[in-house]
Amino acid sequence: MDNLVFSDESYSFLTLRQLYDVCGDFFVVAKKSESEIVGYTIGCPKANTLDSWILALAIDPRYRHQGIGRRLTSYLLSQLKEIKTNYVFLTVDPQNTIAINLYSDLGFEFVAYKEDYFGKKSARNIMKKKLL
Repeated sequence: MDNLVFSDESYSFLTLRQLYDVCGDFFVVAKKSESEIVGYTIGCPKANTLDSWILALAIDPRYRHQGIGRRLTSYLLSQLKEIKTNYVFLTVDPQNTIAINLYSDLGFEFVAYKEDYFGKKSARNIMKKKLL
């Protein structure tokens, strides 16, 4: 699924597995059945700060426009709030207006535009939300 959503910028299975081990409760998965994952989001508290990052939100294209991304992100934000996260940051492709609108609806604000955030021709908007 990750390749369908992020193509060249997708996480490898190895990276996803390690993020699952490291992020614990902040790696939230939506399943259609016990064996079929339809989406996930990954949050990560930033060491030695009261801030956290959302590292990814991925929804299988067959299951988009059903509110899954909103529910996953809202749940993750509630988990991050429980650990007293002050600000949550994320990056989003500036062309991905659906994701930008979702994050804006959830209270995220634009912070900065970075032309080569993930390397040449891989621009990102940085957004943040105050939780506490």
